[in-house]
Amino acid sequence: MNNTKLRAHLEVVTNVSVVIAVVAVLAAFTHDFFNQRNSPQVTPGLHKGQNLERLRTPIINNEESVLLVALNVNCRYCEEGVPFYNRLFETQQASKSQIALFAVFPNSEEDVRAYADQKHLKIPFMSDMDFRKLSVTGTPTVILIDRAGKVQNFWVGKLSPYDEDEIMKSIQTKT
Repeated sequence: MNNTKLRAHLEVVTNVSVVIAVVAVLAAFTHDFFNQRNSPQVTPGLHKGQNLERLRTPIINNEESVLLVALNVNCRYCEEGVPFYNRLFETQQASKSQIALFAVFPNSEEDVRAYADQKHLKIPFMSDMDFRKLSVTGTPTVILIDRAGKVQNFWVGKLSPYDEDEIMKSIQTKT
């Protein structure tokens, strides 16, 4: 009989210990999660108003603005965006927009030419671009730069339909 009481007591103590351990682990994860979300995250990359003037000189003639599309031949989202980039180029050409449009790649010229041919990319492109000069940390990235070389807006990652509309409007309103 004494053995049964001891066993029951040990079972209660074990269950309570497990519950306390689970609550402590959940509290630690919850604390880390909420503190991480509330603290400002400093990440390198683009920001509005950033000056990219040095980059613009070799690319742009006398256009008012430039829309750079940073792509990578190994990027799935870049490939999925090619139809939009082509529509963007066609709109720019048809509207005689004062915005220059270029795709830039970190890849070799040979790889980019093969990619452009295979994917039917219509945008003029530059290869062997050092993305650090653009503060590009991921692809695809679309950057709208004004005549003074300042970043007016940018979009990073896979574009939503809203992003595509916003980019299309920016190229149409800057004519």
